[in-house]
Amino acid sequence: MNHLRASFAWIVLLLGALACGVVAGCSTEILPPTAVVTADPLTVAVGAAVRLDGEASTDPQDLPLYYRWSLAAVPPGSSATLIGPDAPKPSFVADLPGDYVVELTVSNGTVTGEKATATIKAGPCGTHLPVVESVAAMPTAASVGEAVAVSAVVTDADIDAPCGLARVLSRSWTLSKIPPGSHATLTVSGLDEPFFVPDLQGDYTVTLVVTDELGRASEPKSVDVAVSDCSENAPVIDTVTPSIANPVVGQVVQLMAAISDADTLAPCNLPESISYAWTLVGQPAGSTVVLNNPLAAGPSFAPDLEGDYSIKLVVTDQKGHESAAVTTTITAATCGGAAPTAIVQELIPEMAGPGGAVVGPDVGVNHIVQLSATGSTDADSAPPCGLPQTLTYEWSFLALPAGSSAKINDATIVNPSFYTDYAGTYVVGLVVTDSTGKKSAQATFTITADPSIGISVPVGFTITTVATWPDLDAPRGLTKDGAGNIYLVQGNSSLMRVAVDGKVNTVTKGGFLNSPQDVVFEPGSSLFFVTGGGGVIAKVDAAGVQTACVDDGASSFRGIDFFNGSGGPRILSGDQFGNRTAFYDPVTCTLQSSNNFGGGLDNPWGVTAAVIGGSDVAYLLDSSADLLRRNTGGAYVTNTGTNVLISNSSLLGNARDVVLTPCPTPKLIVANRDGANLLLFSDTANTVPSVISTGYQVPFGLRFEDANNLLVTDEIIDSVFRITGNFCNL
Repeated sequence: MNHLRASFAWIVLLLGALACGVVAGCSTEILPPTAVVTADPLTVAVGAAVRLDGEASTDPQDLPLYYRWSLAAVPPGSSATLIGPDAPKPSFVADLPGDYVVELTVSNGTVTGEKATATIKAGPCGTHLPVVESVAAMPTAASVGEAVAVSAVVTDADIDAPCGLARVLSRSWTLSKIPPGSHATLTVSGLDEPFFVPDLQGDYTVTLVVTDELGRASEPKSVDVAVSDCSENAPVIDTVTPSIANPVVGQVVQLMAAISDADTLAPCNLPESISYAWTLVGQPAGSTVVLNNPLAAGPSFAPDLEGDYSIKLVVTDQKGHESAAVTTTITAATCGGAAPTAIVQELIPEMAGPGGAVVGPDVGVNHIVQLSATGSTDADSAPPCGLPQTLTYEWSFLALPAGSSAKINDATIVNPSFYTDYAGTYVVGLVVTDSTGKKSAQATFTITADPSIGISVPVGFTITTVATWPDLDAPRGLTKDGAGNIYLVQGNSSLMRVAVDGKVNTVTKGGFLNSPQDVVFEPGSSLFFVTGGGGVIAKVDAAGVQTACVDDGASSFRGIDFFNGSGGPRILSGDQFGNRTAFYDPVTCTLQSSNNFGGGLDNPWGVTAAVIGGSDVAYLLDSSADLLRRNTGGAYVTNTGTNVLISNSSLLGNARDVVLTPCPTPKLIVANRDGANLLLFSDTANTVPSVISTGYQVPFGLRFEDANNLLVTDEIIDSVFRITGNFCNL
C-alpha cells in the first residue's frame, strides 16, 4: 500500500512539473520533511531498553520518508549502540547512568529536514551491587558438638525504594576457616540460613557472598566462631559425706556428694544436669540393707548389722560423660560404740554457728567472747540406742595473736568465755568425750579481733585500723612527714614510723625519749620535735639521731605542735610546770615567747595554733582544770593578746590532745582520755561540747592528714585509727 502511495505521489509531482512547463511562472520546489522523536521511557534504569519512535515525522508533499538515527551523546564510558538506526522505531540499552541524546533526521529522497532530538536519562538504579550488611552466628562461643546457626542481613539498592527493580539474589555460603583436622561442613536450610556442627576445638569462620541476577557479587562478609571443648568434660565427684560419720546399728544415714564439672564453670558456663548412680558394693555378712532411692542425689540407708558398708557413686552428665567412681566406707557399731560429734557455737557478742568449723564475725579488742558446746551430740544417745551418755568438754586455744595472754575462763564447761586482749586471730578447739571414753574429732572456732570494731563514728564516716599490736606499744602523740609517713611516740620511750606502705619500724628509742608525750614534724628542717621526760624537747632526724633542743628543768613539756604565723615558724608546747604555752625557734631552740592565757592554768597539755581571719590564734587544753582556752594575737609576744574561755566542761578532765578541723569555719576536736571519746567544740565562748566518737579505751593523740582524714591513737588498745568523712559538716 505504501508503494502504491509513493508511486501515486510521484505521478502527481510529475504531472505538476509538466503543467508548469506549459504555464509560465509555476514553481516546482520540493519542501523538506519534519522529524519528530518520541522515546519510551524518557527516564530509565541502567540496563533497561529504550524504545524510540519517529513515525510521527511528516512530509508536506506526503512523500515517503527515510530515517537516520544516531546517539549524539552518551555518558563517558558508555558502549550503548542503536539497534535499527534506519528503522522508524529503533532501540538501545542504557548501560551506564547519565544522559543519552538521540538525534533523528528524515529525508523524502530529495530533501532532508531539520534534526529532531530527545534526551533519555538513566539513573543509578540497576548499577548497585548487593551488600552483606552483617553475618551473625548463634552462639559465637560454642562447644564441640553444639550446632551453630548462621544468618545474614542482605540489601540491594536496586531492589529497595526508589528503584524497585526486580532482582533475584543468590547466596554463597562457605566455611572459610576450620581448625586443622576438622571435617565440619555447612548445611544450608530452605531459608538459606545454614548451620554447622563443630567437631574440633578452635576457630571457625563462615563467609557469605551474595550475587544478583546480572552476576554482580557483593563484598564477602564473615563471622568468627570460637569453639571450646566445653561440654566434653566429665563430672568429678569431689567428696561423699554421710550425715553421720559413725552411725550405730539402726540409725539412718543420708549420703550427700559434692560434684564439680568444668563445663559449668567459666569460661564454659554451660547448664548441665547430673544423674546419680549409687551402689552398695560391700556390707557385713548377713546384712540385708538396701539403699533407699539409689538414683537420687542423696539416698539413705540404715545399717542392720555392725561392720563396714561400702557405697560406690558414679555420676553422669547430660552428654553422657561419666565420672570416675568413688567408694566411701561407713562403719556402723552397736549401741555404745559411737564416738560423739563436737559442735561449737558463738553466743556473745554475736550468734554464729553451730558447726564443726565456725568462723565468727570480727570483734573488737578487749571484748568478751562466749562459746557453747550444747549442740554436740552422741549417736548412742539418739534412737534407736537411747543410751544415757554423758559428755565432757575440753576447750583449748589453737592459735593466739602475738603477745596475747588470753585465757579460757573454764576449759571444761559447756559455755566458756575468753577476753580478746590483743588484735589478731583467735582459734579455739573443742573435743568432746562421752561416758565410754570415746573422743570426738576436734571442732574449731575462729574469730578476729579488730581494734576499730565497737568504735562509733558520726553518720557518713568510716573508721579503719592503720596499725596495732604487736607493732605498736602504748602509742601517744603522732604527726606526719612531708612524704605521708606517720610518726608516733610511745609509752615505751620510742619513736615509730608507720610508712605509707603500712610497714612499721622503730626510728629511735630511749635517750631523750623518756616517756615521750607528743611529736611534731617541722617541714623547714625536716626534723621531728619530741616532748621527752621532764623539761626536754628533743630533735630527731629521719635516721633516728637525737639531739636536745630544749632542756629546762623548770618545765615539763606535754603536747607539742608546729605553727608558722605572722612572726615565722615556731614550735609550741604545753608546759605543765610553768602553766603556759611556750614558743621556741625551731632553728636556735631558744624561747621566743610564752603565754599563760590569762592565768588560772593547772596542768596544760594539748596545744595547737593557726592563722584564722588573718590573726595568729593559739589554743590550750588544760586537762586538770577542765579548760579549753583560745588566745588571739599573743603567739609572738609574752602574755598578751585576747583570751577566751571556750569551755570549762567536766568532760575535759584528763584530756590529752586538741586539733582544729581544716575547714573555712574551724571547730575543735579533743581526745578525752577519761571519757574514752572524742569531743567536738565550736570556736566560741562557753561552748557545750558534743560527743562525736566513742568506744575507745584511752584516746590520746590527734592529727589531721587532710580535710577528710583524722588520725587517732589509743594508748591502751595499742592502735592508730583513721576516721574518714566530711569534718566540715560536723
